[in-house]
This record gives sequence, C-alpha cells and structure tokens, in this order.
Amino acid sequence: MSRYQPRLWLTNADPEILERFKEIVGNGAIYRQHFNNKGTEIRQWSSTGGGEGAKAVMNLLYPLLSRRRRERWDELLAKREAYLESLTIPCVNCGQMFRRRDRQRYCTPACRNRAYRARMLAR
Repeated sequence: MSRYQPRLWLTNADPEILERFKEIVGNGAIYRQHFNNKGTEIRQWSSTGGGEGAKAVMNLLYPLLSRRRRERWDELLAKREAYLESLTIPCVNCGQMFRRRDRQRYCTPACRNRAYRARMLAR
C-alpha cells in the first residue's frame, strides 16, 4: 500500500459487525484484542480496511462527520494527491507522463523494449 492510503479502523465487541464492515469496505483483516480493565477482561475485535473501498465509505459518511473530521479527511486526500503527483514523471524514451512504481523509468514494457532495440541498433 502506498503512503497516504485511506484506511478505516473499527473496534467492536461483536465480530459479526466487523465482518459486515469488511464486506462493505471490500478488504481488510479482523484482529482479536484483549484488555484487562480493573480485573475484568474485555474482549474486543478490530477490523481495518483500506483503499478505494475505504474512500467510498468515507465519502458516504462525509456529510455526517463533524467539521474537524471533515477537515482531517480533506487534508488526508490533499496529501495523498500531492504524493501521487510526486510519483508522476516523464518516460525516458517517449516523454509521456506516467505514475512510476519503484525504480520504473519507462511508461510501459513495450516502450522499454523500443528503447532497448534502439540502443542495440545504435551499436
């Protein structure tokens, strides 16, 4: 997962609710947590979900959020957009703008192959 990926975290004592949450978001995992509060054991379950499913859920909930939470959500999306924009570079071969992954320098494998063939013919 990339930086500034939207993630949701839900904690509840009923794991069935978290199963439904996981279904709605479309991905994630459910974790079992144990807390000891003044000699009483509290069993809780937590679920996380991220990506486009989390973004869709937050967009549905956006009108119901407090002003502070809406500002935080807008801030997260702005940071994510700026981060993704920083990954956009021109292809070394054709100059087309693309979003790179890791150390990728060419926009497509076909473009990389064209550049390789051009180098081999130039020898």
